[in-house]
Amino acid sequence: MGYGFRYVKFKRENFTILRIITIRETVTEAVEIHYLNGGLALEYAPTDRLSFSGSASVGHVLYNQADNSLLGTVRGHGGTLGSFGVTAQYAVGTSWQLGLGAFTEVQRLAGGEKEQVVWPDNHLNMYGGTLNLRFQF
Repeated sequence: MGYGFRYVKFKRENFTILRIITIRETVTEAVEIHYLNGGLALEYAPTDRLSFSGSASVGHVLYNQADNSLLGTVRGHGGTLGSFGVTAQYAVGTSWQLGLGAFTEVQRLAGGEKEQVVWPDNHLNMYGGTLNLRFQF
């Protein structure tokens, strides 16, 4: 069990607001999320040089804030966040490890209110890869 913080900045284009207004220009959006979560991590090492790991977690969002370059700031409370990741690591030497992995994260953030307009919930699905080099001493 733990506390987590996410800050994600991305560009959004051709999106609809409140199912009424379609924005055709590109805007920058930054999402800040504070949450409590719990998870599980497993590791398997078939040889001294090769290891595999996986992790999964789920959490409850305490607070979220979206800053949009066109619309301003919208604050919300509540929601859920889930993530899953896998990594393969290979020991290059006695102290160095090279890792390659993949992750996915699903965010379901409760909407907020700005200028007496209730904003809908925000759903964000992220996925990607990781490449890391680790030194142990």
